[in-house]
Amino acid sequence: MKTRGYHRGFTLIELLVVIAIIALLAAMLLPALKNARESARRAGCSSNLRQCFAAMMMYADDSNAFFPTGYGPCPPTGDNSQPCLQSEVGNYGGASQFVRLLIKRNYSPSTKIWVCPSDKEDGDPGYALGSAYHKVVAPASDWSTVEWNNLSYFYVSKMNYRQGNKTYLLMADESWRSEGPGNTPDVDAFDNHGAAGRNTLYTDGHVQWINGPSVSNLFGEIVADYDAVGCFVQTLD
Repeated sequence: MKTRGYHRGFTLIELLVVIAIIALLAAMLLPALKNARESARRAGCSSNLRQCFAAMMMYADDSNAFFPTGYGPCPPTGDNSQPCLQSEVGNYGGASQFVRLLIKRNYSPSTKIWVCPSDKEDGDPGYALGSAYHKVVAPASDWSTVEWNNLSYFYVSKMNYRQGNKTYLLMADESWRSEGPGNTPDVDAFDNHGAAGRNTLYTDGHVQWINGPSVSNLFGEIVADYDAVGCFVQTLD
């Protein structure tokens, strides 16, 4: 006669121990997974900036070495300015103007390269997301719809790759606080990579990660060298 074996189940205490171990492992692994995802996004952001540079360099080669220049009112001022672009791309100043131009003239392959994978929202976080002053960041559908929330980078405008005696900052991850003439706000928790730092693009095409919230010293180098020869540069986003 066969006898049935007795199979003892888990006790409540044993189950609680297993659950606690799983929770502990998850707590240890989630930050590592989060950091790995952000590292991948940083790499994607860096790749985008290199593609942005390729587009701007092709434009500069056709424009007497000037990188694209964006500005508001017509006509522009300053002896290193470019012809006004608003008649071609619409009444948009700032970075939106030259990004529209680069895409429209096929210097830029798509609208996607102008958006950092880590950039989810832009504008003043004091306003509700989706309002006029705080929007979701996403690539524009085409050149004619590019606006400030379709861009993740600020740009140093009115530069020439033949000017100066060193490599200069050209673009970088922007701050949610608006960049403007002579203004490079620090990044913080609301920005592309938080306050940890940002990717920066230079006039020779290389991309470098800068630790910390500030790039004001890099912009100061440009201002000092360009002002010395009577050229005006400004930051745009």
